[in-house]
Amino acid sequence: MAGVAVTKKERDKILKAGFDDAFIQRGNYYEIKSKNGRCHFLKNELCLIQEIKPLLCKIWPVYTIFKRDKKEILVVDCPLARKLSKKEIQKLKTMTKKVTKGLAMLDYTNVPASIKKKFKKLMA
Repeated sequence: MAGVAVTKKERDKILKAGFDDAFIQRGNYYEIKSKNGRCHFLKNELCLIQEIKPLLCKIWPVYTIFKRDKKEILVVDCPLARKLSKKEIQKLKTMTKKVTKGLAMLDYTNVPASIKKKFKKLMA
């Protein structure tokens, strides 16, 4: 299973900070390697790259997809989403302005089927 999509700039920042090269190149973007659905940089339930984590990690559980070139913003129903206030969710939605179509499309291909089904229900 593939991990979250990141830009070259985000990857370079993580590598410069001394973390290992746990990335797979996918065209103009990279994805963080994962094992059994767990991010390479997640250890003992803590994010090792918390201070420099990529945009798509920062805005989770708010998720951006493009439907017929129109940006759609969704909030994934997950335990984290239930703990966030409306104000926090709105702040994350504002941050999606930085998500490009290419980054969102690559990341969507990496989403597990169970979450894609939730997206399809929200998009119907």
